[in-house]
Amino acid sequence: MRSRVAARRIRWGILCLPLAGLVYLQSLVVAGDYVYLTDDNVRRYAEYVTSARFHFSTLIDALQATLVLIGLIALYAYLANSHGERWALAGLVLWCASAAARTHQDAGFDISAIPAAERYLGGQQDALESVLLASDPGNFPLLIVVSGGVLDGLFPILSNLFFGIAIWRSGTLPQGAAILWIGASVLGLVTNTSLHLFGWIEALVVALDLGGSGWIAWSIWQQPLARTQRY
Repeated sequence: MRSRVAARRIRWGILCLPLAGLVYLQSLVVAGDYVYLTDDNVRRYAEYVTSARFHFSTLIDALQATLVLIGLIALYAYLANSHGERWALAGLVLWCASAAARTHQDAGFDISAIPAAERYLGGQQDALESVLLASDPGNFPLLIVVSGGVLDGLFPILSNLFFGIAIWRSGTLPQGAAILWIGASVLGLVTNTSLHLFGWIEALVVALDLGGSGWIAWSIWQQPLARTQRY
């Protein structure tokens, strides 16, 4: 009885992965272009972080991250007794580490900048100076900059790659979905290194993620409940 309950929870949890992709698309529409804080862009940044658009997109991002976490835990639970278990575990650990680092970064540079931005718009011209200093990587030790880049840039790509390998080796999930999943991780690396191609590559990454996660969810729901029991 407990195995059937766990299997149902896994099946419902897996649905969070394609749902997270849809939420992420909505976040892109709501947030629009991100406004970076620079010496000649202070007012635009202040208006951006104090806008309802930014506040709403932050909530959507939190929802998307929560859905991804639930979906990845469910996917790991499904793969726990397969040949890809170790790869799935490595992918889950890396994603959690990256999510923790991303949350800290967002709180440090954007969310915590809202009071200073409000003071700047109220006439205090030097209110964002400390935030401006904190947003410049050149003001931090090299080790912190490199570790932040690894956690925020490399770990999510490796997590996708490891989960793709786990899906490929599972023996029960479609290998085509693994190809889509791994393709998203490779294109994610290109996105991080080629900013002028960021727009259309990001759209392709989202499409591959949606295709792969949707295919996986459909495959698991098509299987008899007994095959979903990984405990």
